[in-house]
Amino acid sequence: MPVSAVIAIGPEIFIISGSDGSAVWIFDFQTDNIHRGPGLELYQPDMSVGFVGTKLYAIEGYSKIQARSLDLRKETNQSYETTPIPTEQREFMWCSTTTASLNRKVCSLSIHDDNFVSYDPKDGSCERFELRRYK
Repeated sequence: MPVSAVIAIGPEIFIISGSDGSAVWIFDFQTDNIHRGPGLELYQPDMSVGFVGTKLYAIEGYSKIQARSLDLRKETNQSYETTPIPTEQREFMWCSTTTASLNRKVCSLSIHDDNFVSYDPKDGSCERFELRRYK
C-alpha cells in the first residue's frame, strides 16, 4: 500500500493511501489494532493532512485541488465531508512532505518550490509565503 500521508491524533495514527481511492487505515496504540476507516474519495498520491478542532482534513495536491474532512467526534466515522476548496490552486501546491496544524489552519510546505501555504477550512482561504533560501 503506497502511503500518501500519515498523521497522529491522540492514540491513533491515520495512514492515508491516495492510490486506491484514498483508503484510510487507523492504527490504535491503546488496543494495538488496525482497522480500515472511511474512504476519502481523493485519488492523488500526494496530499496534505492536518487536524483542526475535531476534524481531520485532507487536501489533494496535484492539479485538481480538492479538500475533504472527517469529524472524529462522530460515532461511526463512516463518511468524509467536502470542505471549501482552497483558494490557492497552483499545481503541486499541496504536494507536501511536511504539514502541520497551526492557528486552526492546515499548513503545508510544498515539495516543488519554496512556498509555505496555509488553508483555513472555514472558508477555503489560503495564505502563501515564499521562503528564502540561505546559502
